[in-house]
Amino acid sequence: MATDLSELTDQVSRVHPVRQPGGGEWPQHRPGHDAAAGCGGRGCAGAGFQWGDFLGRPIPASDTRLANGAVVNAHRRGGLGELTVDNGNELDAVVTLVQGGAPAVSMYVRHGAKATLNRIPDGSYQVFFTVGAD
Repeated sequence: MATDLSELTDQVSRVHPVRQPGGGEWPQHRPGHDAAAGCGGRGCAGAGFQWGDFLGRPIPASDTRLANGAVVNAHRRGGLGELTVDNGNELDAVVTLVQGGAPAVSMYVRHGAKATLNRIPDGSYQVFFTVGAD
């Protein structure tokens, strides 16, 4: 196995970076591309592997849900008002208060949970919400 790893290390070290239009460097790794003789001049298929073979199975994304009641953005805060939201949906929601056509504050509410948004300034608001899963 050590020999296999050292061969792979040698092959990878011969892959030369390419300057991208944005200025960053990316290795050449297009399928079927020799990557400047990065696979010993034989092409990667000739070296006995395909791009991605050694990456293993994909790892599922971790739970990216916010905490219930988390304030997503707060452009206007500081009043004495409160809004309690009871999310009876099967999906999480983001509730946004809009004042004068601009978002004032948004709060994340998990499915089947209640959350209270406080420190809302006096005024008239439109309430918008969206539901979904990440």
